[in-house]
Amino acid sequence: MSGTLADRIVLVTGASSGLGREVSRAFARQGARVALVARRDAPLERVRDEILTARGRAEIFPFDLTEIDAIPYLVEAVTRAMGGPVEILVNDAAIGAAGLVEDSPLAAYRRCLEVNFVAPLALIQAVLPGMRARGWGRIINVTSGAGRHALPGASAYSASKAALNALGESLRVEVAADGIAVVTFSPGAMATGFHERIPVHGRLAKKFPLRWTRRTDTVAERLVAACRRPRAEVIMWGPARLGLHLAYWQPRLLEWLIAREFARPAREERSA
Repeated sequence: MSGTLADRIVLVTGASSGLGREVSRAFARQGARVALVARRDAPLERVRDEILTARGRAEIFPFDLTEIDAIPYLVEAVTRAMGGPVEILVNDAAIGAAGLVEDSPLAAYRRCLEVNFVAPLALIQAVLPGMRARGWGRIINVTSGAGRHALPGASAYSASKAALNALGESLRVEVAADGIAVVTFSPGAMATGFHERIPVHGRLAKKFPLRWTRRTDTVAERLVAACRRPRAEVIMWGPARLGLHLAYWQPRLLEWLIAREFARPAREERSA
């Protein structure tokens, strides 16, 4: 069964919209049984109905990931409802915050770290015993190029994704002998509405520009492929791959390019 995803139990956070929705549908098309986790019931029900209409299998589990202490109970509920332990965990749910460091409230940093790092950590800790008992598991952490090199005006989000990257690097080595693969998956910019929903704090006039977006269905298929044939890290977005190389070989050039892009909205306003 290691070469197929059929009948695998998959837990996807952020499953009600955007990439999480497409990932859930993509796993269901492969015959997996999908546990859909997000805060709101109605959008989850719509995704479940889409999957059922396509003759897939899915159950909904409305849950607020800021309820960290209740996450073990969420995983227990999924295990009971799905008839077995979670075999594939996709940590996709995330929030953002925009603002200069001195203007951003500490609460924004805490919330980003709570949702983007502590909740995935708690989920990982809750599913690992079942994966280890079966000698097979996949943990996919959906992260960002901002976690490799932080962006100005997005320090809270960048810090939370950097923490998730570091967690994956440690965990990957710790569980490799147990047949569990950990994939750090960086999809790049997508037109999901996530960028538009990010709250802006303080004097920041505009968020860091969003360019060269990718289709969520294309990204979802790549994520499922990475689950089937795991790699330590998948970076889909060309500029993020370039940035990773520049950060090592030409860090001053990378910072100049980022500063130039950060200043672009102000330049465009002046020229308008």
